[in-house]
Amino acid sequence: MPNKRKLPGNELQQTSKAGRWFGMWNPLRIIRYHWLRLVRLRGDPFYLARGIGLGVFVGLTPTIPLHAVLLVLFTTLGRGNPFAALLASLMVSNPFTIPAHYFAAWKLGTFFTEKSLSWAEVQNIMNRLSQAELSDDLIPLITHTFSLMWPVLLGGFILAVPLGVAAYFLALKLYILRQKRRLKKIITETESRK
Repeated sequence: MPNKRKLPGNELQQTSKAGRWFGMWNPLRIIRYHWLRLVRLRGDPFYLARGIGLGVFVGLTPTIPLHAVLLVLFTTLGRGNPFAALLASLMVSNPFTIPAHYFAAWKLGTFFTEKSLSWAEVQNIMNRLSQAELSDDLIPLITHTFSLMWPVLLGGFILAVPLGVAAYFLALKLYILRQKRRLKKIITETESRK
């Protein structure tokens, strides 16, 4: 049965399940939802800001299979909010942004290491990995792959450090400002009750 909702002109609009499903996948709506979840987190501003800074840092490093492990490790060691780190990491590292920051990491890494990784080398590695068996040639292939991916890792680290620090200070300012507004609102409400 279609869902009915009331519109401003007292008219009823019928929305189907498909319409609601596609509306749910609106990228701007998803970004706004995660942004509001980040902004509305409560707690110590320094704790929350450390989580966001660490989340942005981990999200920008080209270590996608290890993001969750790194987030838990870094938020535990750095005493940051793991939920804020997860949200920040998801906002920075998602299917829409991963190609851009991997490309930037690759360009930065090749600039600083002067080691170029061409598309032909990537295809060669992928072909060799798909044909490799669990034998003596797999371990040298993995080490060779890591030596070729070193510029991307270095570039990702160079990209992640300043952006993670900037995210920390921006989040700290945001949460301190939000905390001041909340305290001011509480004070005005208590004064108006007297």
